[in-house]
Amino acid sequence: MRITCRALVSLISCLLGLVLIVCACSGETGDADASSDATDSAVSSTTLATTTTTTLPPATWEDITPDGDPPGASFGASFTPAPTIGSLLLFGGWAGGTSYANTVFSYDPATNTWSDLTPTGVAPAPRAAHASAYDPATDRMIIFGGYDGTSYYNDTWAFDIAAKTWANLHPSGSVPASRGGHSFVYDPASKTMILFGGWNGRTEYNDTWAYDLAENTWTNLRPSGRAPAARDSQAMAYDAENKVIILFGGWSATKEYDDTWAYDPAANTWVELNPAGESPTARAHQQMVYDPTVEKTVLFGGGRSTTVFNDTWNYDFASNSWTPVTLTGDAPSARTGYALAYYAADRKVLLFGGSNGIDFYSDIWTLYR
Repeated sequence: MRITCRALVSLISCLLGLVLIVCACSGETGDADASSDATDSAVSSTTLATTTTTTLPPATWEDITPDGDPPGASFGASFTPAPTIGSLLLFGGWAGGTSYANTVFSYDPATNTWSDLTPTGVAPAPRAAHASAYDPATDRMIIFGGYDGTSYYNDTWAFDIAAKTWANLHPSGSVPASRGGHSFVYDPASKTMILFGGWNGRTEYNDTWAYDLAENTWTNLRPSGRAPAARDSQAMAYDAENKVIILFGGWSATKEYDDTWAYDPAANTWVELNPAGESPTARAHQQMVYDPTVEKTVLFGGGRSTTVFNDTWNYDFASNSWTPVTLTGDAPSARTGYALAYYAADRKVLLFGGSNGIDFYSDIWTLYR
């Protein structure tokens, strides 16, 4: 059965579950025809090379202290690049474990400054465990779903970065079911946002959807072959070098995962990668971003059972291998539910907030190579 509040007390004082905690829950799955219980047939045209992994120099996490008007400590917020204004946008979150937010803050790495954007007009309901992605064609942040302590959402919103206004998009046709703990990344080839998984308090999903902002429509992609098992709170990132989406971990009603998958948008197929050698242990509520500086996907932290992590890993698609990152100096404290983004202008990874189950954080860290 799903991890219970009693088990979570040790991990996150019954807070890590956020959208996922329903102490008496079913193990139902969404889109079961695509579940990982299918046979191990080839599911992708993706070719994995067997090259030797390059040894990278040590990396450094730096705890930075921004100026301006910072957001409060939170869990389950989203961090989205806004390159036209040279910033990253932080939306929503579970504020200090007491209330849900729908604020939009802008962090400017060049000036190391936070600003409360205070958008005009109607905004999405306060929430956490939603997902967001940046649309470069329209310079808008798109968000989908989430949880407010009572309800799960399946609404789709766009934040116009220049105008600082929200629009409820009301897509035509079918839309994904209400959920939280799903993943959502932008695919530049198809100019769509790809969504996977999530949980609605009763059902775990393993469906894969594409949102087309130009058409304002969602499409259930129904990938051929085998897909990851239904789950939520996994990490997912777009690998720009190899044009695939990498997924790691998460949890479900029955287990925590340490598997690594790739979704090929061009072929509409998932493939389980089964990396050689050491991998991160099973976990949920971690995040990943692709770092083009080293052509690796970067993972930090997360939690499982009674453990919260602060380890940093690289995944190399070319060699199909995970490598723990050698660090100089301190790393962020162990945490889950933080927000993570890659800032292209400075070629660095930025991390905000999260919780270790007792404390909620509002600190911001940057990873230098």
